[in-house]
Amino acid sequence: MKKPCVIFSVFLIIHGCAPSYTVSVSAEKELAIPFNSFLVIYLDGACEINFLDSTTYDVCLKDIFADTSSFQFQVESEKTLSKRLSSSHNDIKKFTDFFDAGNNSYAYFRNMLDSLKIDAILLINRTGYQHVPLMYPGNVVNTTNTSHIGTEIAKLNAEYKCYLIQSHSYFPIWSAKFDFTAGRKTSIRNTLAKELTKVLRDGHYIFR
Repeated sequence: MKKPCVIFSVFLIIHGCAPSYTVSVSAEKELAIPFNSFLVIYLDGACEINFLDSTTYDVCLKDIFADTSSFQFQVESEKTLSKRLSSSHNDIKKFTDFFDAGNNSYAYFRNMLDSLKIDAILLINRTGYQHVPLMYPGNVVNTTNTSHIGTEIAKLNAEYKCYLIQSHSYFPIWSAKFDFTAGRKTSIRNTLAKELTKVLRDGHYIFR
């Protein structure tokens, strides 16, 4: 039976460098037993995933191998997400461990899902990204993930759309949108991994 759409929001008050965020969740299908085998995919691009067919795959996933400038960030993001999702009951695979510029066709993708015995695909798509200048008094020290001009620090606003896609049907059964405000790149990535895992566990889509 299809579960009624559930939408809610969360707001986290900023403490220090932690970003504030909101999350809206839509649950389309209730699971009797949580998934335990996942392929985690991180993307940069404004793709709307309604059905992961060959066309969507070619437009949204295959082209990422042509952009070498963002590939390392994809590797790091999938590593952070997989580490947070992992437990003794979950088998987590990373897209970048199995696909590259020479092995990335849609047929290869489907065969790999079968050979790895993947239950579901967790696709995280960064659809918005903006540097926002913030003014601070006194001298500013240049640190990782933070740029500065005098007393001006540029932090980030970022938007992510996340999809849980059931293998073999290739339709999303769950989706969420995360909006982050005034954060650093690393803190946003870590918070996304933590809160995405919590939402999926609370919804009984993955084991604890």
